[in-house]
Amino acid sequence: MAWLGLSVILGEWLGPVGASRFTEEDLRCLWDGGYATLEDLEAASYVGLRDAKLKPARADQIIRAQASAAGLGVGSAAGVGAAAGVGTTRAGDAGAAAGLGVGSVAGAGSAGVGSAAQAGSLPAAAGAAAGLDLGSATGAGGRTTSAQDGEHPRGGSAGAPGAEHPRDQQEELMATIMELRSAVTDLTQMARMMPTMAQLLLAKYDYSASKASKSRQGDDFKAQLQAFYGNTMDAQHQLRCMLLDVQLPMTLVTGAHLFKHCWKDDFPVLLGLNNINDTRNGLLLFKPLEHAFDDSRICFTSVQEAGEIQFKLKLLDSGLEEVKVWDYAAEHKLHKGYDASQINGYATTVTFGELQGKSLAFANANRPFKRCLRFQSIRAMRRAEANNWLPKGGSSTQDLFCNSEEAKQLDAWLTLAAQAPPPPDADDDTSSSD
Repeated sequence: MAWLGLSVILGEWLGPVGASRFTEEDLRCLWDGGYATLEDLEAASYVGLRDAKLKPARADQIIRAQASAAGLGVGSAAGVGAAAGVGTTRAGDAGAAAGLGVGSVAGAGSAGVGSAAQAGSLPAAAGAAAGLDLGSATGAGGRTTSAQDGEHPRGGSAGAPGAEHPRDQQEELMATIMELRSAVTDLTQMARMMPTMAQLLLAKYDYSASKASKSRQGDDFKAQLQAFYGNTMDAQHQLRCMLLDVQLPMTLVTGAHLFKHCWKDDFPVLLGLNNINDTRNGLLLFKPLEHAFDDSRICFTSVQEAGEIQFKLKLLDSGLEEVKVWDYAAEHKLHKGYDASQINGYATTVTFGELQGKSLAFANANRPFKRCLRFQSIRAMRRAEANNWLPKGGSSTQDLFCNSEEAKQLDAWLTLAAQAPPPPDADDDTSSSD
């Protein structure tokens, strides 16, 4: 649809004085920006355009719908063609004329940066950037404001003193676009760095003997575990190791944290749990077994057998296969003054290799958090792989926990811990998927 020529706008709005300020450079800017056709510029007849050597191939180009120059009286409201500042501006069906002369409000309204409300994209030509004061639908400081269906004020237009030059607006818009592109580039680089950053973060959570929990509110946590798992002390002051399933002197059975006590501040972030001393974050184990667990030599995997979840020991250090658990205790000074004759014979003779695949024994229906066991097993497996402890053909982390989809999700989450949420924990069922 035809739109009012530049000569009419300049005559009606700016007057002779204002019009005389449009030089060949000004009109060339309008031409180069695609804001007006050759005929419109020639109609102004304020400069010799034939000498400007404008390319005739663009003579059929009309003002762009996304880039009305309402403040200068050059552009029209997208879709209708009423020139802003002349008397009446209709937003029509596609958009309203902008107040700065570069951007229009395409569609229903502006969307902060760029016109295209609903889509939120930045028009490639010269779209409005309402939030950046380019193509805003509201006039300010002598700029024009266009309405959906109403009278346009004749005074205070963007063509009045204080109006921005089209070229300045173009340059400002291009600068904004470059800033956005730079921001996108920075975000892309950050995304590429996330795996490395996550790995550096997770290096803190290595299960090694040097990081074994030193402060675990010992007796209190141990007593809570006894009550939770129904593991009561006998007349000889002995407790049952939940893996060996035999009674041992109480000082040789410890309340082991699955997620270490020294990481308590990170417990909510990493595993979505609040209390490091939650009884489901612990097991009652023979001290050398707890040490091996804390040092990534063993872990527990979950499998479903006969409709029930079984937590089975997995040996991660092939060098311990023939080593007796009691000898391991002696090596790490964990005897607590006892000798082999004073404790259950099975505990002094069994090897780590013989414990491979042995299930934890429970006296009631209470079970530990599977997510805590899984966290340790994945971290321990990776340390074992890095140190070449695994036996030849040993399972990888992908084989842990029935290779469940949830296990894969946790593994991915551990790789990018800062982004992914923790997996759910099936507190009320016996599903092997958690």
